[in-house]
Amino acid sequence: MLEKKANVLDLVGVGIGPSNLSLAALLAPLKQVSSCFFDNKKEFQWHPGMLFSNATIQVSYLKDLVTLVDPTSKYSFLAFLANQKRLYRFATAQFPSVKRREFNQYFQWVSQNLGNLQFDTPIVNIHHDNGRFIVEHPKGVEYANNIVLASGLTVKIPEFVKPYISSTVFHAINYMELKSPIAGKRVAVVGGGQSGAEVIRLILSNKSEIPESITWITSRPNILPIDNTPFVNEYFFPSYSDHFFKLPKEEKARLIKDQNLASDGINVDLLNDIYRELYELELIEGRGKICQFLTNQSFVGFEKNLNGWGLALQDKNTGEMKEVEADVVICATGFEYQPPSYLESLLDRIDVADDNFIFGDDFSVKWDGPKENKIFIQNGARHTRGVSDPNLSLMAWRSAKIINGLLGGEIYDINNESTALDWQNEPEGILAHNGYDHHFDF
Repeated sequence: MLEKKANVLDLVGVGIGPSNLSLAALLAPLKQVSSCFFDNKKEFQWHPGMLFSNATIQVSYLKDLVTLVDPTSKYSFLAFLANQKRLYRFATAQFPSVKRREFNQYFQWVSQNLGNLQFDTPIVNIHHDNGRFIVEHPKGVEYANNIVLASGLTVKIPEFVKPYISSTVFHAINYMELKSPIAGKRVAVVGGGQSGAEVIRLILSNKSEIPESITWITSRPNILPIDNTPFVNEYFFPSYSDHFFKLPKEEKARLIKDQNLASDGINVDLLNDIYRELYELELIEGRGKICQFLTNQSFVGFEKNLNGWGLALQDKNTGEMKEVEADVVICATGFEYQPPSYLESLLDRIDVADDNFIFGDDFSVKWDGPKENKIFIQNGARHTRGVSDPNLSLMAWRSAKIINGLLGGEIYDINNESTALDWQNEPEGILAHNGYDHHFDF
């Protein structure tokens, strides 16, 4: 167990998104652990720029903050529904999937019922001295034996686009906050995943603000669905994550590419909605062809011209170049992990390989400091844990892994979960290919 030190917390968390919220909720019953979590936001918000009215989560509501580790927890999604007196209505509605807005309400409810969260407190620096971490923020200093960093993923935007970010050029995550009027405009959406599809549906469903045209650009060979079939879903089981963790790095890199559509395809219901909206607008209402689909395209250049914005594209198969003009450009180009600025003082002490942190089994990273002072990182282990790492599916399990690693014992029993496929004993490469051998850029 942890050795207590006066005025030194056992754990300080930086970032209060779903991942650290899950960790805080699972720590709540463990009175022997002192912890505090910090975030620069004034309150909990889960990607507010993408809280579209029809957007849903892509996983079961049982994959909430706690349920798959502790189904008796008072911080489960079902506990939230019961507390809000909507459990019977929810059960009767038989939603095929939960709205993202409702899951955000659930997260907010949990955040309001935990006593170890401190919002409106940006962390500016973390360093280590005298056997403890020193966590600095504008309101003071915290001392901790261990830290857990979950500042979230950074948006991926091509470098040649970044100088032009504005109300007419932005990432999809900022859609609700930055979008300018699009009625009668030429709109380009770059990215063939779930976020791009959600933006397309939102645009098409607002009949009072239909653009002149929509160009949907993707490097994929088609507008492809998520592979949500049962055996592929075992990629999001704890045993597969542990199996993946032990594979050679070359095999890991290949599998991440091959399994992309297990995590970054589009919900089938969403694809159907888009297809029906296009049918209605173009054929029943007679507006003509509104949406142009450009597949197999690499986004290679961007400029401001007299007619708006010019997007340079290159066909991945033929190498042919073309330019698309647009008035509004929305980059649904995904996310990536970047070390946060407050970690700069520790970066030269953390081991890296191929520009990635080296993770232990408990999501702590290898560094040159004392073994009893751990640096845990959430959502930064995709290269070594696979496509499930930034997904909600294993969020509670990962939190339990961190807690077990923090306390040096099996506080939460997370082993030997039943699986259909015996991942621990499979030879390398089994189910590695799910039929998609493309290298996707976005």
